[in-house]
Amino acid sequence: MPSLQIKDLLARRRELVPVIAPLGPARQFRFGQRYRRALANITDQILAHAWAQVGGGSDAALVVTGDNARRIAGLYSEVDLHVISATPDPGFTTQLQQFLQETGIPFSLRAHRLEDFVPAVEPHAAGQVMLLESRWVAGNVGLAHAARQTMVTTWREGVAENLPHMRRAAHERWEEYGDLSYQNEPHLRYCRGGLADLWLARSFATGRLAQGIENELVESETALLDIRDLLSLRTRTNQERLVQNQQDYIARTLGTAGGTLMQKLAAIALGIETEVSKSLDLALSSSARQLFTKALQIVRPMGAVGEVDEGVAIKDGQISLAKKKALKDPTITLRIARAAVSVETTIEAKTVATLREASFPGETWTSEQRDIFLDFIIRPGLTRIWAQLDRENIPAKWFPQWQNIRFLPQKNADHKFTVDLHSVTCAEIFVDLISGRRPSQMPQRENLPDKAVAALTGLFHNIGKDGTNTYVQRSVDKAETILTALGLDPIQKQLVLQLIANQRILPVFALAKSLNPEKVAEASRAIGDSPDLLTALALFAEADAHAKGVEAAKAGRLRAIGDLVHMVAELQTIGSGT
Repeated sequence: MPSLQIKDLLARRRELVPVIAPLGPARQFRFGQRYRRALANITDQILAHAWAQVGGGSDAALVVTGDNARRIAGLYSEVDLHVISATPDPGFTTQLQQFLQETGIPFSLRAHRLEDFVPAVEPHAAGQVMLLESRWVAGNVGLAHAARQTMVTTWREGVAENLPHMRRAAHERWEEYGDLSYQNEPHLRYCRGGLADLWLARSFATGRLAQGIENELVESETALLDIRDLLSLRTRTNQERLVQNQQDYIARTLGTAGGTLMQKLAAIALGIETEVSKSLDLALSSSARQLFTKALQIVRPMGAVGEVDEGVAIKDGQISLAKKKALKDPTITLRIARAAVSVETTIEAKTVATLREASFPGETWTSEQRDIFLDFIIRPGLTRIWAQLDRENIPAKWFPQWQNIRFLPQKNADHKFTVDLHSVTCAEIFVDLISGRRPSQMPQRENLPDKAVAALTGLFHNIGKDGTNTYVQRSVDKAETILTALGLDPIQKQLVLQLIANQRILPVFALAKSLNPEKVAEASRAIGDSPDLLTALALFAEADAHAKGVEAAKAGRLRAIGDLVHMVAELQTIGSGT
């Protein structure tokens, strides 16, 4: 049974939880860092008393790793504990584990010999990042310090060789959790631009491959942790995904609006992403560059080495700016984007940052600028490159209207992504469906729209969104302004605007409670009884459904739309007498 001292500490630990109420802008949530340090100190005291009460000797050490080691854990965070000794005693470890369970504090506990500590704790380089912060809690302090020094030394000796693995692990995590900037419900730790990336950048400094992180990113870490703690205290769980039904509460408590909170989060994420990219660049400037370049060949084709367009080069498998004077060319951002999708690679992080100094098309585009842009947006990889450029707000320099939907969250359970990422993804999928790169679930049709029409429709179909449901006509008006500035062919322009204006017709009719012949005829009339428009709208609706990113809602939606398209097509065929 826990002693009276431990029970008193447990009570004090619970009392640390602040009374949280929505605060005005002048009194924001500022006590988070102090709260986390006090929580860590009391947790340490509880663990030390537990160690003594169970009979832990001086021939072993108890250390914490992860969030607790850095004193940033929340009330419901799991405490990562490790017993280190020359000869681990399974009986003592079991006894300590049983005792800690009675405290009610979530924890994990493992025992290791000193020489086996690093590989036994985590065999993969990417997972050792948080272990570098191991900290003594009880027992033999010299043993604990020796264990930490062993970890740091091992890390420094192997970090260069492990860079390819770390790169792949990071990409796998980004693929699973997405970019924090573009998620309607971002995971504060594992999304790209989240806490895990910040700690990854810090690990390069520990490995002496890069400098320490900038002060403003320490503030970013504090802001993310404050949000995580508010979320955790609100839900009374170890919650790290900022779900929609908690966003308004968190925003009010921080003295801001829900949409503003998400845009602040996006800005924080972009800063962290930039730091990680910078740290990777510095790390790769070491002898690890050759190893890393080989790893890149596994992920993507290298392409030709040298200049691939005027002022645009490929270097170490990435597109880069060949000459700084090329920044004066108003087509340079467009040509860099086109080059990246043409050779199926990404843009060098340094080049993306440099593009903020570039020249851009004016209010009216030249035919050359338009053609380069259209060639860029119809190719595979559009979403990846557009998101890269958006780090420096490049798309909003092309089209000022884009700024209104940048990082705009969607309070809709059917949507996984923010408005901007959904729109770009829809554009790429729409083109894939037309070109046959993605199989369509719609009835086979003739007279497909061209790829430029599809891409432009996807990009701008939500350009008028502002958080309300009355966005379609605004999107048409704003899209017309953009297409006029582009100097788009009048026939193409008319079809794009028709598709945007009628974007909700098929889903609304298909998902109605009853679909009878009268409703089918009404749906056909709503699109002017046009077979070509029906074809384009069907593929557009399919692309839009895929771009929502929510698998559970997609299958039934697509079946219903496909059935409606089939019935409208039959009705139009009968009406035409063919």
